[in-house]
Amino acid sequence: MSGGTADRGNWSVLTQEIPAGSGVHKILPDLKHAGKCVNVIPLKDREYSEVQQVELGNFGTQAILAIRTYSGYTDADLVADAQVNGQTVSKHVFPANETSTGVITDMSGCRLSGSVYMTNTTVSDPGICSMVTCDVNGVATAVSDCAPMHQCRGNGSCSFDAMCTLTASTIIDFVGRVHTVSDRCGYTLMKSEAVPNVRIQGVFRERRRKDVSFLDHVILHLDSQDAQMKLLQGGRVECLWSSVAIKINNRLQALDTTATVVHGVELFKGPSGVTAKISQSDYVLTVFFDGNMAQIHLKGENEAAVHGLCGNSSVDFSEERVSEHSVTGCEMQHKEAEDSMMDCNATTEWCQLMLQDPFNQCHVHIDPEAFISACVDHLCRSPAVDGIECHFMEAYTRACHQQGNVTVDDWRSVTECAAGPEALCRDKFCTDQEFCGVSYDGEAHCLCRALFASDYRANDKFGEPAVCNHSSAVVNMHCCLLLEKGIDYTRLHLNDESCKGDIDEKTHVVTFNFNRDRTCGAIIKANSSKITYKNVIMSPNVSSVVTRYSNVHMDFSCHFDQPDLDGLAIKIKDR
Repeated sequence: MSGGTADRGNWSVLTQEIPAGSGVHKILPDLKHAGKCVNVIPLKDREYSEVQQVELGNFGTQAILAIRTYSGYTDADLVADAQVNGQTVSKHVFPANETSTGVITDMSGCRLSGSVYMTNTTVSDPGICSMVTCDVNGVATAVSDCAPMHQCRGNGSCSFDAMCTLTASTIIDFVGRVHTVSDRCGYTLMKSEAVPNVRIQGVFRERRRKDVSFLDHVILHLDSQDAQMKLLQGGRVECLWSSVAIKINNRLQALDTTATVVHGVELFKGPSGVTAKISQSDYVLTVFFDGNMAQIHLKGENEAAVHGLCGNSSVDFSEERVSEHSVTGCEMQHKEAEDSMMDCNATTEWCQLMLQDPFNQCHVHIDPEAFISACVDHLCRSPAVDGIECHFMEAYTRACHQQGNVTVDDWRSVTECAAGPEALCRDKFCTDQEFCGVSYDGEAHCLCRALFASDYRANDKFGEPAVCNHSSAVVNMHCCLLLEKGIDYTRLHLNDESCKGDIDEKTHVVTFNFNRDRTCGAIIKANSSKITYKNVIMSPNVSSVVTRYSNVHMDFSCHFDQPDLDGLAIKIKDR
């Protein structure tokens, strides 16, 4: 604001509430919202005499400016220049003979994607390739000039730039349609003539519930080289070519922004996941996977036909099913009782946070409705655990950054979303019967898949029946089943405390065994026809045991008919 000769070095700000329906609405009838507050700024000269008073009022998306000058104000005109980040929205000139009795004006404007617009205007903005309308209420809308699967270059022109997002059981395809995968099979996600000889496939598996699937891993097929690359949970990559599997996760662990090139594919490992990049002719294909969410990004000069669930996903899903990566019976549907803890109304409110600040800076680049729909669809069927409720927002902000070059820095603090399990599960290896999730202690562990654990849970078992062989006994238990009971296998031992379980790092099976030469405290009884070996798997009988049970006591015994094996019995006691 300019004008006047008084020294305005001394000023103060007062805040007052404006009652709804205040008299100012009669002066400015275009104000549609109730007033919230007004900032009163009195300006004084060197003698502390008030020469001017400025009032800034907030009315929702609208704003007003009121000015009054006093006898010490000597300029003929007063100029008010409304700016946002140094960019002028509107400029007003008021004659001093009017400001002496007080003037008031509507100073509303719209802000969209870093630009500002005057109210009641429609302009073409080449920076976002859109026709932007700022209505009289200060609400901006933009209609893109770019065709579907195209993005603005920032100079008024558009180029082919499409992204497919897969989060949990939902797919947001290249044109923004939302689809749900309800089974546990493998599917072709994308193939295109733009990048010939490359197919991207995804395999879905259940986690905590048998009736809800999740994207488990992503496979890149390089047909011309007869090679496959699997992007797995935990930030691991497994390459397979010429029927020889080579794990390269150890090499990737030390990488960040530096690429490892394997069969012409650039592989990057960042703090949140793994990225595979393929450049062919005029197109660049990027695949990102963090163990929970995948994004397939295809860019090029010209439009390209895309097939698979990410492209022509209006076809029957079964036509895109890949038998090579689908286990027998994967299409079978399972039912489970509804979780009473799930509140779909609260879920919808949560997902709709993507309509608000700070996500709204992405709206001109990525329509949030598809991500909101995917969020509601999944969270109304599956509990919000393992940070899944934040994965959809993570996916939206990442798509916004990739396609709009907009970084939403503070969304986690606003939504109270912590760093997701993709960070907790980084470099954690889980078996095919497990997935990485957050356990009761708040830490990431390898948890049992629902279908795998179902029979064990129903029979209160931790593994397969023990095996007796002549004068020995072996008991195998799965770590993830023990974890569900809060049992730390490293604290378990047989009667002899030095006899602990041995874990197989590949299968996560814990084995306890004893034999005639190493009885591990087994009690041996014999008569003329039978020999019995009895032992106990237990936890230390001390108060410091870190388990949800005060004591773990599992009796088992082998009964042998001399000289033949008769069988073994095992009994579990939780004390």
